[in-house]
Amino acid sequence: MAKQDLSKASEPTKAAPSDTSSESVFSPLMELRHRMDDLFEDVMQGWRVPSMRSGAQGLDPFRDFLLSPKAYGNFVDVKFDVSNSEDQIEITAELPGIDEKDVDISLSDGVLSVKGEKKAESEEKKKDYYCKERRSGSFVRSFRVPASIDQEKIKASFDKGVLEIILPKRPDAKAKAKKIKIANKS
Repeated sequence: MAKQDLSKASEPTKAAPSDTSSESVFSPLMELRHRMDDLFEDVMQGWRVPSMRSGAQGLDPFRDFLLSPKAYGNFVDVKFDVSNSEDQIEITAELPGIDEKDVDISLSDGVLSVKGEKKAESEEKKKDYYCKERRSGSFVRSFRVPASIDQEKIKASFDKGVLEIILPKRPDAKAKAKKIKIANKS
C-alpha cells in the first residue's frame, strides 16, 4: 500500500473567497439544465426542432430569466385552460390588464389562434425628477381544432379580464360512452 504524505493535510488551507453571485448560486441548477438540454437534443435529433440551448442573440433564455427577469419584458405569459365535455370544448384564459380590443381570435385551416397585447404606462413627477415608463408585451397561442367541432358555431366572450371560447361539438360527433366489460382470464 502506498504511503500518503500527511504533512500537507495538517497545513491550514486558504478558504476560497465566498462567491455570492447569481452565477454560483444557480450553478447546480444550470448544470442540470445543460444535461437536460443534451438529452433533449439527442432525442430530437433529425426532427427539425429548433434548439432551446440559446435564445435571441445567442443568450441562454433560462439563465437570463433567472439572472435578469427584465430579459423577457416583451413577453406576456398567459395560461390557457382547456376542458372537454360531451357537448363542447371550452378554452379559458385570465388576461388581467389586457383590454378586449387588444385580443384577436382567428380560425384558419383548422387552427384557432389567440393573440393579445398588453400595454402599460406610468408617469411620476416629483420636485427634482420626472419618470415616465412604457411597457408592452404580447402573446400568441394556437390550438388545433378537432374535426368533431362545428367551426361555424365557435363563440368567444370577454368579461372582467377572462376570455372564454366555446367550441361546440357537432351532434353526430358527440361521444357516446360504452362500458367495456373486463373478462377474467383464470
